[in-house]
Amino acid sequence: MTKLKSLLLAALTALGSCSGELAMAKDPDGQYVNSLFHDWFASVHIPDNPIASCCGEADAYYMIEYHPSSEPGYAFEGWTEAGHGRGTQYVYIPTQKVNWEVVNPTGIRGVVWVADGEIDFGGLGGKPLVLCFVPGSGS
Repeated sequence: MTKLKSLLLAALTALGSCSGELAMAKDPDGQYVNSLFHDWFASVHIPDNPIASCCGEADAYYMIEYHPSSEPGYAFEGWTEAGHGRGTQYVYIPTQKVNWEVVNPTGIRGVVWVADGEIDFGGLGGKPLVLCFVPGSGS
C-alpha cells in the first residue's frame, strides 16, 4: 500500500472514530462530563482541518509530561494520563496538529486528542493517531 493510501485510510478511520456516538461510547465513566471545561473540550477544532472537531472530550487526555521532539515533523512528544479504557501512552505530536490559536483554560498541562488506531509512518512502527494538541499555559 502506498504511503498516500495509508495516510488516507488513517484519516478516514480517524474521522469515523470522531462521530458523536462512537466518541460518547468511549467515555462510559462520564469523564469530563461535569467538568468546568466540558464546553471547551468540545469546541476545539483540528488545526490543519479547522472545520472538523477534535472529537470532543471523549478522546482528550491530559499530558503527564511533554517536551520538544527531536523527531522530524513532530513538535512535541510525551506521556498521556490513563483514561477511556487505555493506560498511559507515549505520543508524538505532529507539528501541524498543534493548535497555538486556542488558549488552554485547564492549566499548565497540555491536552491531546488521540483517535483509535495507529498510523505507521514509513515502516517506523505504529504511533497513536494524534488529531489535536493544545499546549498548557506554562508552555
